[in-house]
Amino acid sequence: MPLAWWGVTLMLLPASLLLLFVLLLPFAQLRVVNICATLGAIVMGSVLYLVLKVRWWGSRAAAHPAEPTQVAIGCGGRRAVRW
Repeated sequence: MPLAWWGVTLMLLPASLLLLFVLLLPFAQLRVVNICATLGAIVMGSVLYLVLKVRWWGSRAAAHPAEPTQVAIGCGGRRAVRW
């Protein structure tokens, strides 16, 4: 069952607050090792995201022609267009 935007916000708010608390706790306690580990995880996650994004787009461009063609597929009585 789809949720409205306010339902999704209420659902994700506790997890977001906990994540923010966990990320800020090493800075509040001034623990250098934990701060370095936290920042290292953020940097490595960002780098990994960019590398995988570039690799995915590169493999997608090589596997598909430059100009996509439309293919109509049946979807439960409705017709959807897939590129």
